Amino acid sequence: MIEMSGKCSQKSLSRESRIFTAVTILFTIPFLLPYFFPSLDGASHLSNSNIIGQLVFHHNDFFKEYFRLNTEPVPNWTGHLLITFFNLFLPAFLSEKLLLGIILIATPLAFRRLVLRIAHDLRRAVDPQRIFAPRHQKQQPDVGILQQVRQCIAATR
Repeated sequence: MIEMSGKCSQKSLSRESRIFTAVTILFTIPFLLPYFFPSLDGASHLSNSNIIGQLVFHHNDFFKEYFRLNTEPVPNWTGHLLITFFNLFLPAFLSEKLLLGIILIATPLAFRRLVLRIAHDLRRAVDPQRIFAPRHQKQQPDVGILQQVRQCIAATR
């Protein structure tokens, strides 16, 4: 659990958590409404996952003539393997939607966790007066975001 200091109490964090959850769900709804989600390269990712499925699970000789699995770790491997797994029990359009849904929900969650980890007090982290005000105008000692990042990194060592 992240320790909270200053004016940010557990109650305000709980309220922020509820608002964050509601906004995340609200912004995910338009993604769920259409039957197919239009994307630039979604079809190629589905095609790649189908080829991987044919090579790994079905041992299709036709595909083995033209394709081989690349053993180098490339960034798209995770997505292709997840879509290949989802294709085992879901239709292709749902497999792609499930992967994109995971990405749409996991990205803001990871960013929120980063913000909570770096800045123990949320109001202090997003207060522009605190970040951009000249040093002589501040009433508290200067503990900027960069210094908090350095402290966080030092604490994890």
